[in-house]
This record gives sequence, structure tokens and C-alpha cells, in this order.
Amino acid sequence: MMWIAGQPPGRPIQAEEIATGASIPCKFARNIFSQLVNSGLLRPHRGAVRGYSLARSASEITLLEIIEAYEGPFVKPWCFLNHDRVCNAESPCQLHHLWSGMRDSVCHILASRTLEGLAGSEGIKEAGHQGNKNSLSHPHREQP
Repeated sequence: MMWIAGQPPGRPIQAEEIATGASIPCKFARNIFSQLVNSGLLRPHRGAVRGYSLARSASEITLLEIIEAYEGPFVKPWCFLNHDRVCNAESPCQLHHLWSGMRDSVCHILASRTLEGLAGSEGIKEAGHQGNKNSLSHPHREQP
């Protein structure tokens, strides 16, 4: 999605080009694309000009939407203390309320960050910003 967001808006891009540009296997990319299309994040283009484009502007697509499109809802259906039991508000374990708060915080952060923002921060790093290319810098933490 980040690689697609860095391309000209609305231009259909073939799966092979996206996979190569994003450095992922094409078979894996096609599997992800079908889920992203079903979630309304990618638009498939058929006919003479085949490929995919973002279904909405990168500024309107949140990281939570992308994660949930592939992974499903951001919830924890099992118990941290006993994986054989389902933990929920009606039958919580000792860690349930802690996890719920952490999950809500992570969901809030992911829902408030957009694909445009993520692609922009990665673009800055590729342009020569010092730091680990595979991690996002924290705005309030000094970078080594």
C-alpha cells in the first residue's frame, strides 16, 4: 500500500510491478490485493489497462483499515493466561482490562495515522534521513 501510495494517483499499476516495487513475492501480493479490494481499499482495473489503484486518497486510508483488511478486527479473542478460554468483559481474566486499554490505545494510534503520513515518513528516510529504514521514527524521541 505504501508503494502504491507513492505512485501517481489513479494510475492502474499491474500486480507484478507493485510486487517488484514493494519487494514482495507476486503470489503473496495477489493474495493481499484480493483482501484489500474486498475491503474497499484498492480498486481493481480490468480490460486493456489492468492493475490496481487506491480506492480512496492515501490521506483517507488509515493504518488500522489496512491492518484489519488483512488480519481481521483488531481484537484479542483468547485469554493471555489460558489460551483454551475466551476472555471478554463478561468473563475477564486478570490481564483483560490492561489488554483492553492497550488495545484501545493502539487502535486509536493506528486509526489516527494515514497511509499518506506513513508513505511520507518513509519517503523522507529514503531521501537521506538518518535512521533505520525499516522502522518509523518517533517524533519525540532522539534518533541515533
